[in-house]
Amino acid sequence: MLCAVRVPEGYAHILGGKLTAINGMPIEEIVEKLTDYTPHQNEYWPLHKFTKRYNGSFSVLTQKAALHVIGVVDLGADSVEFAFETETGTIIRTTWIRCWNMFSL
Repeated sequence: MLCAVRVPEGYAHILGGKLTAINGMPIEEIVEKLTDYTPHQNEYWPLHKFTKRYNGSFSVLTQKAALHVIGVVDLGADSVEFAFETETGTIIRTTWIRCWNMFSL
């Protein structure tokens, strides 16, 4: 499960929410597609790699180039829609402009 653990000011309502989709593509499909580009020895390593920060860089799931390679976003896009599921089961869709690397999972 991927949850928002750091969000920009004004987005506290999604803090702790489970990420369910990016630009309408289910997160499971995104992880599956990104796995094809990630060296790994087992099924758990890609998910770990996609959600952790390394050497100050942000999660692969918040990097525009990585999401472009698998067809989630256009390189020229200034905005992206993230869908989060709250603890109550409510789905919150939010579009962020120039949002790259603004939150952590």
